[in-house]
Amino acid sequence: MKNKTILFLLCSVMLAGACSRRESAELPSDLAERATLTGREVSGAFMVTIKGRLLEAIEEGGPVAAIRVCHEDAGGITASAAQRAGVMDLRRTSMRLRNPENKPTGLDEIAWGHFNDPDSDARQEVEDWVTVDPDDDDRVVYYRALRTIRLCTTCHGSADQIPSEVRVALAEHYPDDRAVGFEEGDLRGLLRVDLARASLEESL
Repeated sequence: MKNKTILFLLCSVMLAGACSRRESAELPSDLAERATLTGREVSGAFMVTIKGRLLEAIEEGGPVAAIRVCHEDAGGITASAAQRAGVMDLRRTSMRLRNPENKPTGLDEIAWGHFNDPDSDARQEVEDWVTVDPDDDDRVVYYRALRTIRLCTTCHGSADQIPSEVRVALAEHYPDDRAVGFEEGDLRGLLRVDLARASLEESL
């Protein structure tokens, strides 16, 4: 049971495997590939860091302590990971937010459509997408899907799936929480990594 508790908390930030990738027509294929590889590397390092913090919190104070880490420390952890990686920005976003600071931009909404196109039979397989920021040609943006797995429904599922102590903690820290009601396989969020185009081109 303890392992399941740990897993459902970690899955709220776990990244899905790279099953498939969509390339933006705005980027040459070699540059898109480099951006994808870099984005995966940066996101992987970020996940190692935040999982470590969550495990420490669980050991010290249980699931509610881990929720407090997400609320109080996740922003700093993300900023530090971006600084260490030398990227322009690193952030998470969603169309159904838990943290209002992660509000999506117009480009984020476009990316969401690439991953969650209801008319596409392949939407569940697309895990990466890269494009150029329409407001900054020197900025290449990498997106990776955050999809819901079964254990994630303990924190992001329907009301009857979320334990009472978790509901209380979420209500305390996220009074306007909309990141619930997800089913297994649903796209829950995106991880975005902003990369300097010049640096990518130099590495080719």
